[in-house]
Amino acid sequence: MAISPRPPKPPAERSTKALVVVLVVFAVAVFAASALALSSTRGKSGDGLPTGPGHAQPTPTVTPDELPSSEPSESVEPEPEESGSEEPVEPVDVAPASRIIAAVDGALLIRATVASCESVTAVEFSSDGGASWVASDSVVETGSTQALRIIPTRADLVQLIALDEDCAPHLVRTNDQGESWLAPIGATGGWYLVPQDPGVLGGPNGLVDAPCEAVQLAATDARAAVLCADSSLVVTEDSGESWGDPVVVENLHAVGLSDGAYTVAVANVGECAGVQVANFNGSRVGDFGGCVERDVTAGDTALVRVDDEVFAWMGEDFVVSTDGGRSWPS
Repeated sequence: MAISPRPPKPPAERSTKALVVVLVVFAVAVFAASALALSSTRGKSGDGLPTGPGHAQPTPTVTPDELPSSEPSESVEPEPEESGSEEPVEPVDVAPASRIIAAVDGALLIRATVASCESVTAVEFSSDGGASWVASDSVVETGSTQALRIIPTRADLVQLIALDEDCAPHLVRTNDQGESWLAPIGATGGWYLVPQDPGVLGGPNGLVDAPCEAVQLAATDARAAVLCADSSLVVTEDSGESWGDPVVVENLHAVGLSDGAYTVAVANVGECAGVQVANFNGSRVGDFGGCVERDVTAGDTALVRVDDEVFAWMGEDFVVSTDGGRSWPS
């Protein structure tokens, strides 16, 4: 029995099947493109930075409508977050220094407690960069009370401006690193603070008006930097005949000399519960370095810099940075 050939399919049926094929191909193409796009974004943050160690992946913003949910979610009370940071450190008031320090070089250092006119200063010498100290007991014989400034002229001539028993400034000198002292002479011609009047300074040409309420002083020859009660620094290059514009620094704590410029310290700034130091060229303060963590008391830090060494006397501690204050021994 012969089989009759099937009649040709109507045009509408052929068009329908063709359309189905086209839709299937389009869906496959869309799926492939989506997979390729997802794989190309792995390992990169939104701005193209690598997300390896040290690079955080950005957290996408997700609205509640976008959250997948197959079952009704239960209401969960959020747990209180634990704070990863300690209480913010308290600022330290700008105050007169309770100690001073000076350097002849990186080995020979001299330091003194400031004391008051009713007490007696204590002076010490170090010949090994602060590793050990020798007290100068004979300074008591000079009648010096409140120490105002150390002048480290050279190894065989160290001078100290201090108040005498009548609270008047005088100058005493030692030629043998504190074993003995010469008789006091007048202090005229030297830089020093006037404790009874913070609006006046002793200078190379006699008394001069201070540029502010002077709290601390770092000076040599014709130049000087004054730390003011409003946490600013003001500098002169001409023995106090003129003064530069104030440079305000948050939480200023101390000022000292460095080679041709100054070194300054701040206390309890940012995350540093302690002291940080930086260079000051007279118009700009550089970047502050590493943190010496400690409980800071107003006026309890004295510092001086020689080359890359910063010598810092902080309370009962004496520490030395060998890289300009960028780091400190632990």
